Order: sequence, then C-alpha cells, then structure tokens
Amino acid sequence: MSDETTTPEPETTEVVAKYRAPNPTVQLVGVVAAGILAFALLVWAQGVRTGAVRREAFGRGVDGIAASLAIPVIETGSRVNPNRGARLQAIVDSIQRAAKLQTITVTDTNGNVLASTDTSVQGQTLKDMIDVKSPSTQKETDGVIEALTSIETEGGNKVGALRIKVKL
Repeated sequence: MSDETTTPEPETTEVVAKYRAPNPTVQLVGVVAAGILAFALLVWAQGVRTGAVRREAFGRGVDGIAASLAIPVIETGSRVNPNRGARLQAIVDSIQRAAKLQTITVTDTNGNVLASTDTSVQGQTLKDMIDVKSPSTQKETDGVIEALTSIETEGGNKVGALRIKVKL
C-alpha cells in the first residue's frame, strides 16, 4: 500500500441545451430588412449633405448678386439722375428672369423697398431687412429657399439689403 491518498474525481453531469436552429426564411427576411434600412439611411444622409451643399452654393450666389448691386443701390439716391430707381428695377427684373428666381427685393439701409419683382412689397418698408448682415442666411419653407444678405460696398459699408426667394 502506498501512503498516497487518492481523491475521488467529481462527478460530472452533462447538460445538454436544447438548441433550435432559426428558420432560414426568418434569417433571410432579417438580413434583407437590415440591408434596406442601411440603404435608406445612406440615401437620407446623402440627401442631407446634398441639400446643405446646394444651400451653401445658393448663398454664395446671393452674396455675389448683392456685391454687384452696391453701385446701382447707391445711385438710386442720386439727385442728378432721378431715373436710377428705374434702372435698379430693370436690373432686378433681368436677374430674376435669367436665374428663374421667384422674387428679388432690394431695400435701402432703412428697409425701404427700392426695387422688387414682388409687386405687393413695392413702396413699403420691410423691418426684417434693416438688420440683415453678410454673408447671406437661408431658410427653407415648403420647398422655397429664402436668402437674406446685406448689400455692401467694397469697403464694407452697408448700403442696403437683398432678399431672394427660389424654389429648388
């Protein structure tokens, strides 16, 4: 006999879990649904990005139009050539036709409408255009983008404001 003591091995019990394989049709539907959801999310994200790029490009265009209107706006106050208001109106009308914009409104620094393709605001004072700053700000309502910006000289002096509405 030996001095060694043997320890009995513990009893093991085997636990068998019942596993039921998922139905392949259910798996396929889940994978297809996840794929469709991922694709929809990708399309939505691309649309948001495209819309932001479009609004940014539109805003740059509005700022460019505002820069080109500085001298005609200054000239509307001319006492030597009183027909300069008609000249500004003709410029605004031609921009609207060429760019296929809904409306263009130009005001002086006090919000008095100098020229507009919207006949309902001609001759009025638009308070919301007094404190407009540059660069342009845009807001979208019912598919119509409205951009507001100040009209400034090259030296940065504000001489008026510009509102453009376009349906994209």
